[in-house]
Amino acid sequence: MNTSIDSATLRLIEQLLSDYSHCVDNKLFEHWPDFFTDECSYEVRQAEDQEKGYLVGLIFDSNRNRLLDRVKFMREVWEGSIEHYRTRHVYQITQITQSTTDSIVSVESNLQVTYTQAESASAVLVSGCYIDRVQLDGEGSAKFLSRTVVLDGIPARALNYPL
Repeated sequence: MNTSIDSATLRLIEQLLSDYSHCVDNKLFEHWPDFFTDECSYEVRQAEDQEKGYLVGLIFDSNRNRLLDRVKFMREVWEGSIEHYRTRHVYQITQITQSTTDSIVSVESNLQVTYTQAESASAVLVSGCYIDRVQLDGEGSAKFLSRTVVLDGIPARALNYPL
């Protein structure tokens, strides 16, 4: 593994994370799957289960089609039955490593997401970390091969939207 990341790669990673947060915080969910490769995974787990090696979690989407299904559920199926809230993502990259033989970058980031319901005070929805594997395409683009959200504890409410 190469712990030295060039500035262009770092900018690509930062742009991917920034654009992703903007997308989900602004509920642009139709664009959310575009941040992932076709053969991808998106998982949300609790830290305690992750540390014990348990293969359980709150969300397991194993490819881009599953992400598209999730968007359809958010927009069409759950629309009238969930309580909506706004989110704000705050993240901090803590580690980046790149394989010396391919274009895959591993990124770990601390994460905190707040939520606000109409006419309510903001509160912490989740805290934890992202464990990401990012594919660089060599043409100035980056997408998630996998995004695992590891939560420090139980979410403050139902996770209606992507983290």
